[in-house]
Amino acid sequence: MSTPTPADVRKQIKAGQTDPLYLLIGEDEEEKSNLAAEFQNAIEVDLRPFNVQRVYGDDTTIGAVLDAARTFPMLSPRRMVIVLRAEHLLVPKRESETTKRELDDFRAFVQAPEPHASVVLVASKLDGRTSMTKLLLKCATVIEFEGIRDANAAAGWIRDQADRHHVKFDGAAVRLLAQRVGGDIVRMRADFDRVLLYASGQEQIGVDDVKAVVGDADLQDDWAIANYIVQRATDKALRELALALDENRAVFMIIGQLRYIVEAKLDSSRIPIAVEALYRTDRDLKTSAGDPRVLLERLVIELCQ
Repeated sequence: MSTPTPADVRKQIKAGQTDPLYLLIGEDEEEKSNLAAEFQNAIEVDLRPFNVQRVYGDDTTIGAVLDAARTFPMLSPRRMVIVLRAEHLLVPKRESETTKRELDDFRAFVQAPEPHASVVLVASKLDGRTSMTKLLLKCATVIEFEGIRDANAAAGWIRDQADRHHVKFDGAAVRLLAQRVGGDIVRMRADFDRVLLYASGQEQIGVDDVKAVVGDADLQDDWAIANYIVQRATDKALRELALALDENRAVFMIIGQLRYIVEAKLDSSRIPIAVEALYRTDRDLKTSAGDPRVLLERLVIELCQ
């Protein structure tokens, strides 16, 4: 179907004219989550408890999502059904007659969604070869969050964020920040915010501002953990992880980097197990289910297998 930008979708939300089916897909988890959360703004505050439903794909069923979408709104023109981690819903771990029937029902829904609801599917990655993914890409309003693939993409991201924050970066500052951060969207966002805070009130942000708050970093060293995982060099990957943690590198920056490597660099045969390990570790970290160092060490060992 259509492929609008996040800005286009925000205009739809503000106007209260959302489409019946959205697919938010890509590796930039924060931007996806931010946009997904904004869909509730199309519903009046007092009516949201009756007309906004948020579920997780690994904690619900297709039948439950369809029931939510088919329920008529209460005192509102639309309902919002937001499905986070939708990849778990669309690709069930085990096939059965029940899941097959539900997937068939969902395919029918995708082709003729309910006009009184907006269903928002938020997914990290879907297999483009499957019939379900092809159908969604054809029928849904798709918003892609690709993250940062190369230096040009990094520079473009910095310029876009600068425009959103109404600040100016000179060209050299943009290039330097892009070079120092590399392909890690988590670190990019954190370092961009640090530069903004440091240069608050200035008419233009320059190279010296970036140098003051974003330290020198050798790209190969920054990506050492991930590179050793690709090589299945468990001992070396664990050693680099220990060094990173001893240097107080942010835990979620490491997770973001590993997520990018899993999606972009690992052999297809390793991806399903790796994605499951990443999700479990991310959940355990966010819920304080264990010591971060131990959880990350376990993740590295699993990713190296």
